[in-house]
Amino acid sequence: MTKESGSSEFMAAWSPRIGPEAAATLWLSLRSRRFCVAWAGLFAGAEVLFQLLGNKAGITAAATLLIPSIWCGVVAVRRTTTAAQQAGEHLRLTPYEAKFVPLRIPSTFDMWISKRDHPKFPKVTRFS
Repeated sequence: MTKESGSSEFMAAWSPRIGPEAAATLWLSLRSRRFCVAWAGLFAGAEVLFQLLGNKAGITAAATLLIPSIWCGVVAVRRTTTAAQQAGEHLRLTPYEAKFVPLRIPSTFDMWISKRDHPKFPKVTRFS
């Protein structure tokens, strides 16, 4: 799967549900989450390598890899929050209700929105 097809599939799944602006922000959040995991994996690998080599200074140096991982994680959470607010505006929800928009899996969002009797979305059951 190429980068373009991944983002276009993601946008095709989410844009009709939460609007194009919120879908784009949610895509950026997903990318930030992936970078967070990559940096954390790099940190873990460097820590193991330096421990096997017995290099104490390298262990401390590898800990600096944790900083970008934490930063990417914070950015991902902030973008997810922003996407929820944008989705709330698109769906005409109150700011309080917008905090709880489920943005992980499209089918979960569909079940959530159908329980709210939103005129834009039909009723969806778990196994339909």
